[in-house]
Amino acid sequence: MRTSAQFQVGEDFRSRLSEFAGRYEEYALLDSCGNTEYGANTFDYLLACAAVAVIVHTEGESVSAELKAAIHEHGDYLFGYLGYELNALQEPVFSSPQQLFQLPAMRFFVPGILVMVKDGTATISIHESTCDTAENVFRTISEISEENLGNFLHNPSPITLKPLVSASDYLSTVDKIRQHIIDGDIYEMNYCQPFVANDVNINPTNLFNRLCSIAKAPFSVLYRFGEQYLICGSPERFFSYNGETMCSMPIKGTRRRGGDAVSDKRLRDELITSEKDRAEHVMIVDLVRNDLTPYAIPGSITVDNLFGIYGFEQVWQMVSTIVARLRPDAHAVDALLQAFPMGSMTGAPKIRAMQLAAQYEPFQRGMYSGTFGYFTPDGHCDFNVVIRSMLYNSEQQILAAFAGGAIVYDSVAEKELEECLLKLSAIRRVLSDLP
Repeated sequence: MRTSAQFQVGEDFRSRLSEFAGRYEEYALLDSCGNTEYGANTFDYLLACAAVAVIVHTEGESVSAELKAAIHEHGDYLFGYLGYELNALQEPVFSSPQQLFQLPAMRFFVPGILVMVKDGTATISIHESTCDTAENVFRTISEISEENLGNFLHNPSPITLKPLVSASDYLSTVDKIRQHIIDGDIYEMNYCQPFVANDVNINPTNLFNRLCSIAKAPFSVLYRFGEQYLICGSPERFFSYNGETMCSMPIKGTRRRGGDAVSDKRLRDELITSEKDRAEHVMIVDLVRNDLTPYAIPGSITVDNLFGIYGFEQVWQMVSTIVARLRPDAHAVDALLQAFPMGSMTGAPKIRAMQLAAQYEPFQRGMYSGTFGYFTPDGHCDFNVVIRSMLYNSEQQILAAFAGGAIVYDSVAEKELEECLLKLSAIRRVLSDLP
């Protein structure tokens, strides 16, 4: 059971809410950043905190059974993530033994406090086991003073992320992957590399707030459990379900934004007409259609706005929308897991591409190219693709970001490396503290 109340809030409520979140050992702050490229948003921003239950994957257990049991038992909101290496539990895929962070393959929590803000109205929902009221929570948030909102970075100088894969090794690996394509092993593979900074002491909350202001990505999230943080500025929806219809919106195809209207349009048109990008994109669209098929009503899968071009603050993206109706006898959790990991971060054929990624990528991806999202009490869900993101361990003081791209037959290694760096541009701006 939950009780809730609504309150009118001003523009300063967002900064106070993010500061309030930091008082909890586990929380998720989701922000659509005012981005309406995909249409109207369910909320402007949302905070889930004060966990009253935690669901962590247990080795040897079925992830599907664990999630469905949690949804049935709690009948409430669940917020959390599926890590990329969860694929090894579902398919014959081997992961690199090296980990940057020790993370469970899956973790969700039931929030005792939920604050959802839309159009200047905050709806505060309190779980019955939480010894608090919506009125008291609103008062506490509202009374946070400007002096307590903190500084952007503790570091006196900009933070530089250094690649753990040398440029020469990256280029030679792209050539090896292309040889697999020539040999007929795969058509496409998403190849990722990590970038790391050590001995950094940051304020993750303010880092996230700055990423939101720079990237304005619609599926942004700051997630904390213990000393581990996910700072995510994702533009990509992996999987949603609204009670009848499933939806996936894979991104494949990227160009930077131009410095003026003329160059911006030229780069947009270049992406629209690129045969290479369209070939990459259509392979992933077909893969997603295939992933949704097992739990879809036959004949219900459609592709809306194929090769759609969407403009974000730093980049143009090619995005398609695949929708399907869930079978009445199926569960959204099974459809979610069937499609995981998302095709835009694996390649095609999917299993072989994941096997080769495990062979050529020296570190586990962890949360990167996994998914973060939530289930609602009525069984609906919405999950992003964890890209354009940073992982931070406050105890080890390690900050890491991954970047990747799709390798196809006509890929040019140097261009692929350039695209990786482009995808890190918003993060690098944040860490350089540029205006």
